[in-house]
Amino acid sequence: MSQMNKSKKWLMQHLKQIKQKLMSLVGTLTGARKSFLQLRKRTSGQIQRFMDKMKEKQIALLGEKPADDGKRKKAGKMSTEDKKALKVNAPKDPEEKATTGKDIMDLIGRDANIGANSEKIIKEHLAFTQGRIMTRFPPEPNGYLHIGHAKAIRFNFTVAAENGGLCYLRYDDTNPCKENHEFIDHIAAIFKWLGYTPFKTTYSSDYF
Repeated sequence: MSQMNKSKKWLMQHLKQIKQKLMSLVGTLTGARKSFLQLRKRTSGQIQRFMDKMKEKQIALLGEKPADDGKRKKAGKMSTEDKKALKVNAPKDPEEKATTGKDIMDLIGRDANIGANSEKIIKEHLAFTQGRIMTRFPPEPNGYLHIGHAKAIRFNFTVAAENGGLCYLRYDDTNPCKENHEFIDHIAAIFKWLGYTPFKTTYSSDYF
């Protein structure tokens, strides 16, 4: 006798028992649902009164919730329009130069006065840069570059080019004893492949 026939024979022999167990299960589930509905009906008023008291305490402690437009917003979160405005405008013609479409002062992300240098350092800086905008791309040489790095490279070189400036490649080798030269060579190769030539290549360890 085939396995199929054996299974069919066993099913026919136990069909009555299977039906009884299924009916018993359905009855149990129906009873549980009925009990749940009765419990929810009895406790709904208690839950609502509890929530009302909690809301009263919240208002007493924090005050009324400020009116909004019904949309959840995170503090300091940029709108989609603002994000689009900050993106580098990719030219349709590959021969055209990329542009940010922004004034350099609009690209400053924080109060630059926080890290103000001394008057002497500023004079030395201006004497060297001649007023040009100098940007830098500072990768950590501990891994391979990804698409985010490519965007940062393009952005920094574009901002510098738009403002008559130059862009550094500054390896952020804060722990040079553990940095892998394979990644340093890889980053240099990616720059060449993307068509960018840094004004100068420096290392954080130069200042240790």
